Amino acid sequence: MSRQVSDLIIVVVFIVSIVLPLAVMVVRPNVTAVANENRLASPWPPLPADQGSWEQFPTEATNWFDDHLGLRNWAIQSYNLITVLWLRSPTQLAPRVIPGADGWLFLNHEKCLDGCRVAFSGEELEEWGRALRSYQKVVRENSAKLLVVVVPDKQSIYQEKLPEEIPWTNERSRLQTFINRFHEEVDILDLRELLLTAKAQHDVYFRYDTHWNELGGFVSYQALVRRLGLEPLLWESVEITEQPRNGGDLSKMLELTQSEEAPKINPRLGFQARKVEAKPGRASADTYYENSSRDSCRVLIFHDSFFDGFVNPWLAEHFSRTRCVLTYQGPSREQIVDEHPDIVIFELAERYLMHPAPLPFDEPSGEPSSHGEWH
Repeated sequence: MSRQVSDLIIVVVFIVSIVLPLAVMVVRPNVTAVANENRLASPWPPLPADQGSWEQFPTEATNWFDDHLGLRNWAIQSYNLITVLWLRSPTQLAPRVIPGADGWLFLNHEKCLDGCRVAFSGEELEEWGRALRSYQKVVRENSAKLLVVVVPDKQSIYQEKLPEEIPWTNERSRLQTFINRFHEEVDILDLRELLLTAKAQHDVYFRYDTHWNELGGFVSYQALVRRLGLEPLLWESVEITEQPRNGGDLSKMLELTQSEEAPKINPRLGFQARKVEAKPGRASADTYYENSSRDSCRVLIFHDSFFDGFVNPWLAEHFSRTRCVLTYQGPSREQIVDEHPDIVIFELAERYLMHPAPLPFDEPSGEPSSHGEWH
């Protein structure tokens, strides 16, 4: 190829790379949402009417241009695909995602990777102790049993997939400290050994998501039910298939839709528990199950996204009534008193141990506190 031809190709590519995004902006000007960022695209700012709005106009116009630039999403996806999944290097476009070995992705948010590097302070442990003891007290006053379940973060089960510069040892983690400190005061279910054993047979967490998959959720359900003194559904009672799963919360942060094969588990005879509405005439964001094949035992579950869909439907098979409260603020005294449960389950993800403890029941919520809301 002659020098003139190669120069011409470079010039053409350069012109196209500049003109094409602008042309796409003209053809598709009405961008309403920014893909995978859970927000609306920045609007074009109104014409300035005073000095203050003139000062804001350049910034607002730049934000509009950034969100509406043609091929924006494609460019970001390509960059993240090459940088994170191929070169295994973090990117400033998605600082909350850390690439690991073999294409595994890990969350780098909410200080969750600091669980082995930043120990609990004495004050933090005391705050957790006050909260747990207050929950235990109210649950017992209502003649119920409390079980605390801390779901291990992905790095606790797949530490070998982490980058070498991020060391992780379960024995030095905040979760281990939490269990050592409070297991004699409150019943705490540790799922790590179970999941570490199960992963030898099949992945128990998604590669491109922060959560466990249905197999991880099912083996955890079995352990939880046994802890409550009940008999769980066994493997011969369920049907397992492999299904493609497009995207995960971590890949969406990269604006990618990576696909992976994931287990799908269903009971061979179908679920016996049925979703029902809250009390008649009473709106509720909670999920309720009723199971006429069980006795009058009732369970109240305070949970995050790990239980939602992965564990709760299986637990509902064992109780006459199951109420599932999706929350990131800890249990609620009012809901415990209102529901009259026989069992209260408080589930939280390991990374929330990096947050301040939720408020104990005996601390007025209206007063200033060092406790924070979980996210």
